[in-house]
Amino acid sequence: MWYVLILIALFGTSLPSTSVALGSAASDSVLTKASVQRLIAEQVIRFPQEKLYLQTDRSRYMAGEQLWFRAYLVDAVLHTPSTGSSYVYVELIDASDSVVCRIRVKPHDDAFGGTLALPRTLTEGTYVLRAYTDNLRNLDDVFFFHRTVQVVSSYPGVASANRRSQGIQASQEGAHDVAFYPEGGHLLSGLPCKVAFTVKRADGSPANVNGRLVDGEGNDYGPAKTIYGGMGVLELAATPDKHYFIAYEDGSGNRHSFGLPPAEGNRYALRITASAGKLVVAVRHPPAMQPAHPLYLLLHTRGMVHYLAPFEPSTGGVSFDTSNFPAGVMQVLLLDGQANILSERLHFCPNDDIANLTFAIDKKQFGTGNKAKATLTLTDGKGLPLAGTFSVSITDDRTVAPDSSMQASSELLLGSDLDSYLPHPSYYLHRENQQALDLLMMTHRWRRYNIPEVIKRHYSYPSFPNRAGMEISGTVKMGASGKPAANQKVTLFSWQADYWRETTTDHAGRFFFDGFETPDSLVFVVQAVPREKQNNLVIDVDEEQFPPASVSAFMAKPGPIVATQTDRRPAARPGMRAILLEEAEVNANRAAINAQTFSFYMPKDDINVLSAEELEEYRPMSLSDAVKLLPFLQVMEDPETQMKKVVIDRSNYSITGGRRFAKLIVDDLILNDYDLDNVTDPTNIERIGVLKGTAAAILGGDGAGGAIVITTKRGTTGHPKKDRREHIEWLSPLGVQIPIEFEPSGQVGAVTTVYWNPNIQFPASGKAAFECDITDPNTTYTVVIEGIAANGQLIQYRQKITAR
Repeated sequence: MWYVLILIALFGTSLPSTSVALGSAASDSVLTKASVQRLIAEQVIRFPQEKLYLQTDRSRYMAGEQLWFRAYLVDAVLHTPSTGSSYVYVELIDASDSVVCRIRVKPHDDAFGGTLALPRTLTEGTYVLRAYTDNLRNLDDVFFFHRTVQVVSSYPGVASANRRSQGIQASQEGAHDVAFYPEGGHLLSGLPCKVAFTVKRADGSPANVNGRLVDGEGNDYGPAKTIYGGMGVLELAATPDKHYFIAYEDGSGNRHSFGLPPAEGNRYALRITASAGKLVVAVRHPPAMQPAHPLYLLLHTRGMVHYLAPFEPSTGGVSFDTSNFPAGVMQVLLLDGQANILSERLHFCPNDDIANLTFAIDKKQFGTGNKAKATLTLTDGKGLPLAGTFSVSITDDRTVAPDSSMQASSELLLGSDLDSYLPHPSYYLHRENQQALDLLMMTHRWRRYNIPEVIKRHYSYPSFPNRAGMEISGTVKMGASGKPAANQKVTLFSWQADYWRETTTDHAGRFFFDGFETPDSLVFVVQAVPREKQNNLVIDVDEEQFPPASVSAFMAKPGPIVATQTDRRPAARPGMRAILLEEAEVNANRAAINAQTFSFYMPKDDINVLSAEELEEYRPMSLSDAVKLLPFLQVMEDPETQMKKVVIDRSNYSITGGRRFAKLIVDDLILNDYDLDNVTDPTNIERIGVLKGTAAAILGGDGAGGAIVITTKRGTTGHPKKDRREHIEWLSPLGVQIPIEFEPSGQVGAVTTVYWNPNIQFPASGKAAFECDITDPNTTYTVVIEGIAANGQLIQYRQKITAR
């Protein structure tokens, strides 16, 4: 019911009725603030969006260390904590767009936290930390969370190789791309207009230029140079009969020129002027143009409408007191009577959206061997206590240079609402950088929801589902013909988790397992179970799909993510049920797991297994004699077929009642019908074991009588991928990371974090405390605290502490 809270926040306690919310607002003669706000609320309900921010314990690491993080997931409109997604995916991506490591985390004590283990063999250099949810996969990956981290290496050869590659990249200075952004979207004919521009290299990174604005006749109109981040601005009263250019020389002496868009004589352009909490919005058009009616001026922040009313251009402009507007990116739109955009401009409202935090630490305990206690108080602007949650990192200034390029405020209020990646978003929120911030607003767009389309009731919907568990899916086909194997039994099991499930394929041979959850690094086996006299099944398990990793793409406005798994999900899957597995202890990594025995069904204990050496010692003359060497087994004749079969435990067989013979599994092929002594010679057996009781549950209903498992001597390596059975697949899906406690790195030369706690709660009293080990009173430490208050205000605090 979280969406009801959004409606209350947008409309007050008087919620719109369904009939009013679905009204045809776009066809009304007059657009009103109330009607448009209702439609935006309907859009938010249909497609709720999220924002994601990660605090890391620091931004510089040594290869082999742990990168600790806390992920804050908030509603994209109100910035209150969101419970809409079940998982957060966190990846480390290198300069070649390869994912170095990927994990999936779920909330523990209502907080997403975890750690990335950085391989010791990592190349020294810059990496990108990327995080997203299933909900965010419905958007461009520019809306994912991104931040850069530095990795240093203790291997000199690795470090020098990386420096050489960076030097090659730096040699590409000459290739530039220039884009122009007239204020309001149009360069008006005969009127002085501000025109912002951006200069980028071929890889999407910003470039700085110092050029001149000229026309085709050689007239010089003054300097045209970038100010910050490859952005610059010029002012020009253009005429339609002239062409205008920015001309400059690059660092190699090559001359470049880029043409401005032509002047337009029948367009509108918004112009805004901001000063000390006041905003004046004017609508400009060429003098000869007759303005159309009606025109509407719309101002909103994240879908919360501040103003919507008819606009008369002759009035000059409308003045707003923005001191009560929420902090963040505000979209200003000029619309016609059909809600089409005539002009657009962004403005950032710098209002304080940070909760008040007081922090104190008992410095007398520094260096005493006792823990130093820190106390904190959280209040709102009126001094009233606030509940919330925060994470805290304390680092030693001698080994760590704190990174201030990204903070919760700069990401959630600014970077997460723009249509391209910002490398250093915190820069723009400093008071002295207001010109760069305004250039950012002129050169970017707000694209979370298409407000004019929403007004027309053309809603957008998510295409990627929010998964409440893990998924394994695939296709079963008949090997000879390649036709789908419909109504075919498929089993899924894992020895490590003592887990088994079964399902059947649909008419297209598709199968699905979902609604379960396991720790990471578990190995599963998926098998298409052959029917009697059926031995040609081929199973193909779908590869897990993740968003493409492209460092250059998110820096240069990537295309949309294609949700490849969505379309193939059936509307309903009878017989499927959700299962949450108990956390299993995983002591082996995937490489070790892949090297284990080549039999999927062979029991993992030695009590119920005979090896080839033991069989050679006993020298059984037949398979019947070999089976009798295992406890609780008997060989009996099936009265219906006169074939020798195995019974596990006498209770499975009675003359008058039902007969439950054991299944026979040879080299992982289940034999429903067999004559024991005609299967194989005992000298060909590598191992023979028995599945009974709960261990036989991996066979489902077929395992009621247990099973005899045999692997033969075939000279294979034991690796399942090199000895693949077509009806069986071996996989290790991305599971959920099991939380571990923070411990400072013991690595020599590491830039360690002194203290890290990803989840400390402010109760309703607004008071919290934690204890930390501060061992050296002769240095300074940096404390970084970030979080979210229950009312959506940000918790953001940074301070240096010392015992002196």
